[in-house]
Amino acid sequence: MLDRLRNGPFRRSAPELVRALQRLEEVRDLEIDVGVSHRIPPGRIQALARFAATAKASAIQRLPDERRLATLVAFAVTLEATASDDALDLLDILITDVFSDATKAGEKARLRTIKDLDVAASQLGQVSRLILDSAVPDAELRAAIFKALQREEIEAALGQVDMLVRPPDDMYYQELQKSWGRIRRFLPPLLKTLHFGTTPAGKAIAEALAYLAEQDGRGKLYEVRLDIVTRGWRRYVIDQDGTVDKKAYVFCSLDRLRSALRRRDLFVAPSIRYADARIGLLSSTAWEASRSTICRSLGHSLSAHETIDALSTQLDQTYRAVAANLLANPAARVETLDGKEELVLTGLDKLDDPPSLIRLREAVNARLPRVDLPEILLEIAARTEPSRAAPV
Repeated sequence: MLDRLRNGPFRRSAPELVRALQRLEEVRDLEIDVGVSHRIPPGRIQALARFAATAKASAIQRLPDERRLATLVAFAVTLEATASDDALDLLDILITDVFSDATKAGEKARLRTIKDLDVAASQLGQVSRLILDSAVPDAELRAAIFKALQREEIEAALGQVDMLVRPPDDMYYQELQKSWGRIRRFLPPLLKTLHFGTTPAGKAIAEALAYLAEQDGRGKLYEVRLDIVTRGWRRYVIDQDGTVDKKAYVFCSLDRLRSALRRRDLFVAPSIRYADARIGLLSSTAWEASRSTICRSLGHSLSAHETIDALSTQLDQTYRAVAANLLANPAARVETLDGKEELVLTGLDKLDDPPSLIRLREAVNARLPRVDLPEILLEIAARTEPSRAAPV
């Protein structure tokens, strides 16, 4: 059992994620909770746990009874956090692989059809040039266009462009659907095993995942949270008749889940790498003792209301200035999508590196020593001085 529990996932596959989730469930079933663990230094518990995770089972078996029991209990107490992190790491890898593979497949398919797109764009370009030609009277424009190209050719070219051109925020959903079998294999145990805590920013995605867990095995989805659906996903999630496509909604939820975990809008407990980021905040007593120093260093008032009022005033003035210059700003425009108006900003142009930065980079590179990789590893090992896993 010790060897099985301390072996985390080592393959990038859906069955391996299922095994990692089963391992987490098995750790929870141990139900080991030491009430006096808060009186033991955390470093000591971690040292015992590291020893149990790396030593041979026969070496642990030969320990004295009290030492062996303490070592195994320390390992079990810390194992749930490790097992949760291993499962979430593998989940992030799998979701990234699924979306990356879909993007690569979509781009590869697009390259195969680039010639058809070129032909269609060239034909539509001829039509556009006739429309812009001031020498062609408006009354004779349609006749001139159909003289250059037949109606059937224009319709075929337009259909080809509509079929091949992808919007900038396309999610490659057609290619993603090929990975539905992988998603379907680990999604039910994932939603059943992992229990996510939320910050205010992650509440919507947490409720969406809870709804998917309740609706597992059912056909259509009703009354889902659509506020998690981004603009790129909306055309796939919401059909023309207003119904929700279940597969598209699941893929959208997994995409948002990955982002929320990376931003720590969602977290699990216990965990090491995916814990609540707010745990490190100062407690009430410690905060009151450090409040004046921290506020003074940040340039804020000791009163939260005064600071918020000042920031609100600054935000309001900035908003009014932007609104006054919006119509004259060529980099901003308002577009209507699905009956909703959205502000679209033009991307910034890339700035060339100034000559001073280029000279600085060359000077720094010239001063860097040229060493072999083994020398770097040896120097790092000498500086870090790795200690033993646990004292004997």
